[in-house]
Amino acid sequence: MRIAIPCFLLLAACGADTDGDGVSDREEKQNGTDPEEADTDGDGLDDGLELEHGTDGTVADTDGDGYLDGDEVAVGTDPLDASSGIYEGGWPYYGDKNDIVGPDWSETLDPGEVIYRFKGVDQFGEVVDLYDYAGHGRYIAVVLSEEACYYCHEVARWLNGEASMWDQYAEEEGWEAVPGAVANGTVYWVTILDQDQGGNPADATTVATWYSVYPHPEIAVLADSEQVMATHMHIYGYPSILLLDDGMRVVTYDMYDYTMVFTNIANIVATGVP
Repeated sequence: MRIAIPCFLLLAACGADTDGDGVSDREEKQNGTDPEEADTDGDGLDDGLELEHGTDGTVADTDGDGYLDGDEVAVGTDPLDASSGIYEGGWPYYGDKNDIVGPDWSETLDPGEVIYRFKGVDQFGEVVDLYDYAGHGRYIAVVLSEEACYYCHEVARWLNGEASMWDQYAEEEGWEAVPGAVANGTVYWVTILDQDQGGNPADATTVATWYSVYPHPEIAVLADSEQVMATHMHIYGYPSILLLDDGMRVVTYDMYDYTMVFTNIANIVATGVP
């Protein structure tokens, strides 16, 4: 004899949705997602939205392009197409960057102060937001350069693994790990150009040309066409390099000695902290 059991006693079988994500507990178990966690893979898309967009609710980056499914949906790129990333250069993206409070326009950029929210065209013709480098648990080196600066070129050669004046100094000062740290993403590096070879404000052509000479896959080259960063950083000369933490706060900046950041990066490789 079969006994009828009221639906309220069989909630899962009757379409219960414990985590309120729009997917029944029974479906979640079938899909491999967690019926008690609305966003199983933590990518910013509830499991119900994952089904709606056709993404994998158990994988944060369905197409493997380096960007979370939720971030791709938010900006309008395709989370199912690896060629449809947020930035062509593969630069990081931070969805909560609007929560960063800054800048602090003081006489000098002291440790703990937030850097200006700079945006500039990169070598691929896209506008990159510096604050997208925040929130990833990594330190960020930002170098302000100009196209006519000899030492700026030498730094770029060094990071690219080419013969450079910095090879000798790196050995003497213990900076050998710096190029590798940039290449493997241990530390983010952003180059900002504010002048071209003739002293005019940098533009898309300036950064594209720089990239053609120094094509580093991990370094975004941005044009400061309004030359705002030179004012903000109160620079003494080129290059000027500062180190930021992942909250966009200044860790190190000395307008007279940019090599301090090289020491910082070497320390990060050795100890995990500047």
